[in-house]
Amino acid sequence: MFESNESFRVELRRLRIKSGVTQEELAEASGISVRAISDLERGRTRRPQRKTVELLASGMRLDEHDTARLVHVARKSTLQVSLPHAVAGASGCGHDEARFEPGEPGRICELPPRLPGPHTTLPDYPVLDDFLQSVAAAETLAPANGNTAFIVGSPWVGKTTAAVHAAYKWRHLFPDGQLFIDLSPDGQSAMRPLDVVRRLSRSVGAPVAEGADLESAAAALRSFLASRRLLIVLDKVVSEAQVREVLPGVSASAVLAVCRRRFPAQAGTPTVSVEPLSVGLSVALLAAALGEQRIRDEYDAAIGLATLCGGLPLALQWVSGRLLRNPHWTLHRMFTALINPQTRKDLIGSCRRDLSGRFYALYEELSPETQRALCALSHIHADEFTLDMAAAVLGTSVDDAERMIEYLMEWQIISVHYDSARAAAFRINQFVRTFAVSVSETSDPLADLENVRQRATTVLGIQV
Repeated sequence: MFESNESFRVELRRLRIKSGVTQEELAEASGISVRAISDLERGRTRRPQRKTVELLASGMRLDEHDTARLVHVARKSTLQVSLPHAVAGASGCGHDEARFEPGEPGRICELPPRLPGPHTTLPDYPVLDDFLQSVAAAETLAPANGNTAFIVGSPWVGKTTAAVHAAYKWRHLFPDGQLFIDLSPDGQSAMRPLDVVRRLSRSVGAPVAEGADLESAAAALRSFLASRRLLIVLDKVVSEAQVREVLPGVSASAVLAVCRRRFPAQAGTPTVSVEPLSVGLSVALLAAALGEQRIRDEYDAAIGLATLCGGLPLALQWVSGRLLRNPHWTLHRMFTALINPQTRKDLIGSCRRDLSGRFYALYEELSPETQRALCALSHIHADEFTLDMAAAVLGTSVDDAERMIEYLMEWQIISVHYDSARAAAFRINQFVRTFAVSVSETSDPLADLENVRQRATTVLGIQV
């Protein structure tokens, strides 16, 4: 049984690259036109016929397993997501086909520019589509499911990209404009709720009395939003109050809250969990950045890099950027450098610049105690660890270890997997773990680093 969240276009392209054939060569071998293959890989044709899939598999000379996988993904594909609250007259347009009329009087658009990037490879999020369409199509100004959707996920997983992608895709549903506010700019303190209200009020031209307190300013903003259709993206949310005070209330406006932390207020509200990419999607993203030939020449190394990056788009972009700046580097050299402790220090040390300090900005939000816990737990070089293992490596009681793990879970740095048959198993994304290990080796937040390594060795029963 196959389990895949990938689209047919991504799987087709991945297998074609793996097979070492171009679109033209596949067209000649399969009897399917280059145009048809291109449309399949771009997602313009989303549900090919069974015969087409078989011809493609034959043209790529796939083995039985890959052929079955391609057929399975094709069967799972759908022409488009069926949404219960579709807007009358609005088509399910793609990212680059969103309908809007530039230059409308009073129109606001503060969304980040759509630079070439991973959005052409990353998956869509039907929950966001459903949410935005339901708000825009609501017969009243107070949609039953509320005006706010939360977007959550681990660091570097692409939460902001997903929100901006959705905002561009459906901007035609919000004719009064689209706003974007970074609530925790890198290197600065998080914005206070009053600052958020004032910033938003300035953008939309809402009147706020000089010296008004939070309650008065928020009331004036809600009154202004009541008769407008705006799409508001709040990025890097770190507290419930930052979102609560700007909620439009009785309004046809929508808020996308991109959260660094999980909050109790998310219960019962639309929530999109952005998951790490599969290895197949990760390889496709590398191919989009580096070129198919480079991936084809070192396919095994590409798989290794994709795995090492843990499915995080920003980590994959960072790896691609390093390779583009150093075209004489092979993918194997990059992979070897990342798994070697000494060269990893040098590479990861430059992440402050290459990743715009994204990890450090989040890391520095943590208390010193939690920073040390993250660095120590990252030395458990296993896919997952138990609470008892964590306590042993941290050198604390189980209760103290659980408290620190739960705090890291709140910040979406640690995830948990559990069922009734076994104890809860905790995970840290592999690239985040690599980064935290490098921090412990360079910034030295662990005074007892060697002891931590020894305890991790003992727990795993292997040499770290």
